[in-house]
Amino acid sequence: MKVAVVTAYYRESREDLQRCLDSVAAQTHPCTHFLVSDGHPQDYLDDLPLRHVKLGAAHADFGDTPRAVGSLLAVREDFDAIAYLDADNFYLPDHVQGMLAAAAAHEDAVDVITARRFS
Repeated sequence: MKVAVVTAYYRESREDLQRCLDSVAAQTHPCTHFLVSDGHPQDYLDDLPLRHVKLGAAHADFGDTPRAVGSLLAVREDFDAIAYLDADNFYLPDHVQGMLAAAAAHEDAVDVITARRFS
């Protein structure tokens, strides 16, 4: 299953962003990380193995616009699932795998699976 993780970021610290990035990279199920800036792109992210999308302006909507942009890219690129992770949070290594297992256990009964995350 092809999984996208969408993270909107604004002015989070490099330390917070790195913790977020590391947690997605460490997933037991492979993911493509879409990191979308909300008007304050960090150029050092361009050289990392992720999809870095730079929006030229901040939208003052708590990250909704960058999340929407990342989501549209994932849908257009035929990802099977989209997960969301705030830039100042992180996943445990089996988070995505657990979400996929929960979805498989309920097959056609649900369209959305939610879970806790860590901050």
